[in-house]
Amino acid sequence: MIRGLFREVTRTFQGSTVRSSPLVYSNFMQTTTGVFYFGGGSVGLVVALMMADGPGSRVAVVALSTFAITAGLIMVRWGPRMPRIVGRVMLGLGPFVIATAIVAATDSFGAIALSVLYVLVATDAALFCPPVEASLYIAVSIVCSLVSVASRADLAWWVGVPSASATLLIGISTLVLAGWAGNAEIDGLTGLLNRRGFDRALRNAISAADPDGIPPAVVFFDIDHFKRLNDINGHSYGDEVLVHVARTWSSLIPPSARLGRYGGDEFALLLVGMREAAVVSCAETLRDSVNVRCSAGATSWNPGESSSLMTGRADVALYRAKNSGRNRITLESGHRTPIAAEFQATMSSGMKLAYQPIVRLDQPDNPIVAVEALIRWESALKPDLTPMELIEIAEASGLIVDLDSLVLRRACEEAHELQAAFGTEPLQLHVNVSGLTLIDPRYLDTVSRVLMETGWPATQLIIEVTETVVDADNSAALNCLDKLREGGIRIAIDDFGTGYSSLSRLQSLPADEIKLDGAFVAASSTHGASLLGAVAVLGHGLHMPTIAERVETADEARLLTDLGYPMAQGFFFGKPVSCEELVRRFRDDLSSAVARSVPRPAAFPRQ
Repeated sequence: MIRGLFREVTRTFQGSTVRSSPLVYSNFMQTTTGVFYFGGGSVGLVVALMMADGPGSRVAVVALSTFAITAGLIMVRWGPRMPRIVGRVMLGLGPFVIATAIVAATDSFGAIALSVLYVLVATDAALFCPPVEASLYIAVSIVCSLVSVASRADLAWWVGVPSASATLLIGISTLVLAGWAGNAEIDGLTGLLNRRGFDRALRNAISAADPDGIPPAVVFFDIDHFKRLNDINGHSYGDEVLVHVARTWSSLIPPSARLGRYGGDEFALLLVGMREAAVVSCAETLRDSVNVRCSAGATSWNPGESSSLMTGRADVALYRAKNSGRNRITLESGHRTPIAAEFQATMSSGMKLAYQPIVRLDQPDNPIVAVEALIRWESALKPDLTPMELIEIAEASGLIVDLDSLVLRRACEEAHELQAAFGTEPLQLHVNVSGLTLIDPRYLDTVSRVLMETGWPATQLIIEVTETVVDADNSAALNCLDKLREGGIRIAIDDFGTGYSSLSRLQSLPADEIKLDGAFVAASSTHGASLLGAVAVLGHGLHMPTIAERVETADEARLLTDLGYPMAQGFFFGKPVSCEELVRRFRDDLSSAVARSVPRPAAFPRQ
């Protein structure tokens, strides 16, 4: 048993940077130290009152006990707001307060009783200090215990050995147990904090933060195309990369910072006492220090918010960094902008949908077979705000999931009116979704609930996602898309050609349609015609219908038809209009078709 304890002690000190108590960076130390002071002072006061008269000073013991009780109450009440150094100072003062009380005790029994209080110091140090520092406090307590007892004329020097031994054994045992607990929050590969440990450190930093001071900040890092590195070089190489990054960054971060492996190839950095500009600078230094490309998203704490909201905003920043080209850092400020606040207040009442037709090019008269729901919202603060800017604001302010859910529900509700005016053939409804919404664990349930409550058929719903959302590294998004397809919903890759996925991945993507970015159509008059033809052949070969976007002229429509594009969308075929206006158009078209006894063209079949 003793040998096993010795072995664990050795491991604890050999890995002192890892095997620390999870409470080492906690702000609970001040509170716990206050409780120990209050409890020790209360014991000292009882002992002082019970001691027999002798050569010592009962008044001194009472005074020291009163001091301990008062200090304990203060630390319990205001400890979480105090700097950590206060807890360290009071912990270091404890052995000397106890030693002074032992020397001043008026009889030997009182002195022996007071010597037991050193156990409180050892326990406090083992719980809240790194192993080396904790061992120093324990050693000081042992020395004070032996010296204070030996200095009394009425006690032999060895009388202090039992209390010193108890202090040593309890302190070391607590230190080892705390180290075991700390391992539950440590990543086995890199030795950094794991997600659980980092989240605890972040919560502690938030609880200790001064609302009027510099708020703590978080940076999320993600190694670009890490899955590809693993696939090409093997998982052992990927592990070496993660260990290299962890070691390099651990040597560069400030002493007060906390670095963790948040999961997979994602790292998280907690910084305190640094403004946002300094946080970005620190993150750039870390990115430049390693030989792999990585994206980063940073944010700072907003007083009153939880740690989950803060990490969610950091995730948004990381997503935007990856979505805008990777190998860069994006900052999302912790303070919600006035426009974001305005949008949150008026999102439900002020948001409207416009619908743009999607037509068949391979049928006479280019009949409408689908519509895309597009968001419209007018800002009083910025009247010229574009829909794309609105999406960016919603993503940055944590409102995108609510917005996408609202758009889906309203589109499915209004689609019934469109279908009734459209006729008997099924009308396909296209709805856009942000990548941030797609990785939200609630999204699948939201889609199911909306379809059930509105009654819109899943087979007539097409979810549009950008090419970067279906990146190979985004396993959560890919899994969500697979689940949606299993439910009968089709997936369209929007803005195809502007992302960073290779063409070889098209066949394996969880997608049913391609929406070619309008930039290729606009360039068709110069060097883009051959490229348009290649994409059309590619889509046909993969049995994936291709929709050409932003078609604005008759010449563009004619070229796309000649190249074999089955569908198109753009101002030439119809601008985005309200549900009411599109219903009138459908009714007019249906009346004209009936008058000419022309059957309504069938919607395109699912491939």
